[in-house]
Formats: sequence, structure tokens, C-alpha cells
Amino acid sequence: MSTPKIGDFLRANGVDISNGTISNILLGSGGAFKGEQEAIHQNGLEVGLYAQTDTTGARVNGENHHTHVFGNDYYTAYFTTPHKDRQTVLDLLRAGQPRAYLLNERAFVIYQYLKIPIYIQSSLRAIRFETALLQEDFVALVQSVLSEEDFKRHGEKVLEGAYITAYQADNPLFILVSDDAPQYKLVALFVFLCWVHIGRHFKKLNPKIKHHRQLLEGFLNDFWLFYERLKDYQQRPDPLVGRELSKAFDQLFSRTTGYEALDEQIKKTKAKKEQLLGVLKHPYVPLHNNASELAVRKEVRYRDVSFQTRNAKGTQAKDVFFTIIQTCKKLGVNAYAYILDRMTKKQNITRLDELILQKADLA
Repeated sequence: MSTPKIGDFLRANGVDISNGTISNILLGSGGAFKGEQEAIHQNGLEVGLYAQTDTTGARVNGENHHTHVFGNDYYTAYFTTPHKDRQTVLDLLRAGQPRAYLLNERAFVIYQYLKIPIYIQSSLRAIRFETALLQEDFVALVQSVLSEEDFKRHGEKVLEGAYITAYQADNPLFILVSDDAPQYKLVALFVFLCWVHIGRHFKKLNPKIKHHRQLLEGFLNDFWLFYERLKDYQQRPDPLVGRELSKAFDQLFSRTTGYEALDEQIKKTKAKKEQLLGVLKHPYVPLHNNASELAVRKEVRYRDVSFQTRNAKGTQAKDVFFTIIQTCKKLGVNAYAYILDRMTKKQNITRLDELILQKADLA
């Protein structure tokens, strides 16, 4: 509900309160609950066997931002930022710790993946180090060996690769389930893709010829039949069945239909085999990212109702209360009772971050 509608509701029920007072309560409470939001996110990441994520657009005082959603069986957390690049995703996974950078041999492997020019890599090899540096120190060191023009053109990628390296060396997230957006690559030991999202790429094909429509329909039928087999495997994991499914994947995504657009999409999907068949080794991981997409819809609905937040405090309050309410749902806690318990300082209900640890111990 928008603030004016909240005011209408309260005044209709006998509460004499202005819209400005309601806004001040929300903004102040957002700051008060911020520590709980961060603890929920940190504990949720630590105890979960995996994390899921998705991103959607947001507006803050007339400017485009991005709302990131992270979650698993225990929690859901929301964070709105100006950017959605890989360093921002790492900031959120590291729960707001200062950025750290490492320039060891592993960093140069990542630099090759990021396609940083060889001559830039050669200059950076002169300053290799094995202990992570904070951002200011690392930038100064890099600028000492790169020209101003080279740093302007490649500096962001240099920082990104060194940041990824430092993160991977320091207890990184084990499994992340996401769509195929580039900012999620390399931010976990394993990044598994959503089958439903992959299926949408095929559904977006718009064949004009009847024969092509029939080919697409036939392939999609086999696609979802294979998906159902993976769901069955999750319920009854078996190494022999896993090997059969791996072979069946190769057969399905080696198919040539003669419909060029379909064949190209089949080929692209086959190249993602490792990310799509992670369930064969980790059957507890979801085959889809629906939980994150449903969580993202809360932000989309907010955008429909209120369009935007006006400042950093409002954005923080929105993210904090979304996190608390959605996490309450997952933990079986009444969100209204929880917020009232906190605002009245009765502290009769266990903190959500502590409940996450308790639930994980019982699992």
C-alpha cells in the first residue's frame, strides 16, 4: 500500500495520524531494522546448501536502480543498488564488507576469461601479490604500472578480476541458482541455471512456417519430458540413472531439425550442460529459479503502486521490510506480530537470524 492509502486506512479506523508521521515511522523503523536484515542475509547464506538470486529494475528519486533478491529455504533478502554488475553482486554476497583485491596466478586465469589484453596482463604481473589489498591501495598499485589511458579503458575489468579472485580465496558461496545473466558468472564455485528460464528462450522463437512450428512444438515436448525426468531423479537419486540422463541430454541437445533458429538455440543450450545438470551431483538444488522470480514480483508490485522511493532512507526501509516479511513467511512467523514485537521492544519472539540457525540445525 502507498503511504496515503495507509493513512486512509488508519484514519478510517479511528487513528488520528498524518501521512508525514506515517512516512517518518517507516523511515525510522527501516534504519532500526537494518542490522536484522544484514544478519538474516549473512546467516541465510552461511547455513543454506545453495542460494538463489534474481534482479529487477527499481526507481529511486527519478533514477534507474536495480533490486537484487537473494534467498534459499530459510530466508529472502532484498537490496537496491545503483548498479547490477559483478562487483555489486559480490558486495552483496560478502554482506557489505569492504572490497578486497588479490592479484595472484588465479587472477590471471580470470583475466583471460574477462578478455583483458595480454599486454595489460604482462604489466600487472610485475606487481603480483598473495595477500589481499583494500580498494584504495590496489587502485594505486595498478595505476603505478598502467598508463592513464589503459587504466581508463581496462581498469574496471582489472578490479573485477582481482575482486573475484579475493572472494574465491575466502570461503565463497558454494552453489548459486540464477538466470544466465553475465554478472552471476564466477561469483560461486558452481552457478546452476534455471530450466524454466532456458525453456523461455525456445518459447520466444516465432516460426512463421507451419513445418517450423511443428518442429518447435515437438522439441519443446521432448524438452519438458526431459525436465520431468530430472524432477523424478531429484526424488530418487541414482548414479546409473544420472549417467543415463547425461547421455539423454547430449542426444536431445545434439538434435538437428533444419529450423535454423531452433537449431542455434539447441546448440547454445548444449554448451551450458554443466550448469543445467548440476542436479545430478546435487539433487537438493532446485531445477528452476521460481522462488527468486516470485520474490522479485514483490518489488515489481511495489513499483506499480508507488513508482519509486524518494531517497536512500526510503529505499532502505522498503528493502528491510520486504526482507523481514518474506523471511517470516519462510520461517512460519507472523510478520505483523514480529514487527510489533520489535517496535514495542518486548523481544518475545526470537530474532529471525537466530531462527534461521535453529532451523538449519534441525534440518
